Amino acid sequence: MEQYIAGYESMTAHELSRYLTKEFHTKIRQAFGAALTQLGASLHIEKVNGEAKAIYGLVKGLCAFFTEHAGKEERLLFPLVADTGQSYKASATTYETESFVDDLKEEHYALGEGFMNLRRLTNNYNCNTSASPSRKLAFGHLNGIEQNIKQDIFIEEEYLFPRILRIK
Repeated sequence: MEQYIAGYESMTAHELSRYLTKEFHTKIRQAFGAALTQLGASLHIEKVNGEAKAIYGLVKGLCAFFTEHAGKEERLLFPLVADTGQSYKASATTYETESFVDDLKEEHYALGEGFMNLRRLTNNYNCNTSASPSRKLAFGHLNGIEQNIKQDIFIEEEYLFPRILRIK
């Protein structure tokens, strides 16, 4: 996944929404699937304890939450941006749009909190030396997912949302 693309500030809201969907949302969903597969395998390989089950449950919850959140953005917010990238369909009032963006920001905060809990449970994604390769792979995926979600949120809150609210 690209870690930085110069020129976010010059991209239209439409270009940003397409970029976020392609480079972040889709790839984060795929990475969550890989992480859950590896964690599931590690539950069968290793001696299962309550902490391992808690990690799996938290990741499963974060995956569902992210999938729902990204789906809302893709189905409800991004379509507001017309193909020109500068005009909007008259489907929502300014107040409704601002309120929806505020709700999305709250969900961003909740995702951050979820990953802080995951970091605590996983000792910052560090496995002990006896951990299975599956657990090690899963923790690597999770670290990458967290970093990509942070970048996705940064682009949305610093570049996309202000454009949407300014143009609306």
